[in-house]
Amino acid sequence: MSDQDRHAVLLCDAATAARRAVEIADLLSLTTGQPAQDLALRVRYGSGIVARELFRDDAEKVAAALELDGMAAFLVAEDGFVLEPRRRKITGGVIGEDAFFAQIGHAAAPTEIPWRAVRIVNAYALAHQLPEKRKKEHVVFTAEGEELDDSVKDLQKLRIYSNEAMRIIESVARYEERFPDRDVKFYIDLSTLDASYQVRRREYNFEGLGDLCMNHSMDNFMVLLRQILKRVRCAFVPERSVTFAETADLAAILVEKEEEQRSYARWVQQLIVYRPDVVRASVERRTGEVPDELVPDRGGDEPGDDGAGGDESPGGEGDLVTISDPSAEGGASPKPGPDEGSGWKEPTPEQNPMGMLLIVLTILGLIGLLGYMGYMTFTTSERTPPSAPGAPGTPR
Repeated sequence: MSDQDRHAVLLCDAATAARRAVEIADLLSLTTGQPAQDLALRVRYGSGIVARELFRDDAEKVAAALELDGMAAFLVAEDGFVLEPRRRKITGGVIGEDAFFAQIGHAAAPTEIPWRAVRIVNAYALAHQLPEKRKKEHVVFTAEGEELDDSVKDLQKLRIYSNEAMRIIESVARYEERFPDRDVKFYIDLSTLDASYQVRRREYNFEGLGDLCMNHSMDNFMVLLRQILKRVRCAFVPERSVTFAETADLAAILVEKEEEQRSYARWVQQLIVYRPDVVRASVERRTGEVPDELVPDRGGDEPGDDGAGGDESPGGEGDLVTISDPSAEGGASPKPGPDEGSGWKEPTPEQNPMGMLLIVLTILGLIGLLGYMGYMTFTTSERTPPSAPGAPGTPR
């Protein structure tokens, strides 16, 4: 069976996968016959991608069942699955009003990334699995009696951080104390329709923030994230990233498995291509408006509105790329004739301004002609001399 006959089922809201993984797994089990326990783990870490490689009929049944349970879903053909472009690491940059002038690796000149072209902004903290368990040599405590590692102890002495950054660092320290084999790192992913970029907190030079630059990289990471979110008007931003920018709560963006984050990146790529209506709704909730770049240039319903659409290729109806008027490519559309069975009728005089004008002019011309003939008759009778009395033909 070819990939054209195989489909993936995706949720319109990735957060639903974590909240209702067991329910979704039960629905999948009824269709696929696989154990629900195994499916629950796949759904939980699928980050919005419920299932892949399903036959079209089975995929439609799953999507319909999800819809009945209040979970909006859509289908994507496996041969139309959009792959994320290779991420390019941003090592520094300057935040402009219209663009991000990003330093990519060791390139000599910065790369200009227009804000209007950015379609995805995703901030997250990934708990990387370390090859060996780390051993703590020093222990310190917060005022609440929480145990922290030595890196936080040094910060407490220097006081080079804000209270907000300290809360995040303490949360990281508590998590890594519970899981000594994990190392939490912070990222910001930015994507356009044809390129993908990544900011890594530990490898980014924050000097480009200028007067906004602070002493600690965690503070600078928060400043950079908020500056980006303030300027992107067309980007899909996950609720968790917005929450973290507003509250500095590590739990909002913490991802514990790398495969979960990779799956989320794949899910959001399909979303911006096949469900632009969901992207527009998200942008409107965050900014209060829908930019012109996200307004469709054509009428009609968009794919996926029925929960099972969007299974065309990236250049199909679900793409964000605008489609021009067909008449602009091949000239004006031919006008249907009266015998083509399309309801065409000859326009009436009332519907044709030129026809009405000709009728009025004709009537005025007739009135003028009648008036002229009457005038000539009157003047001729006035000039004719009276007959002599007794003349033949004259009454006595």
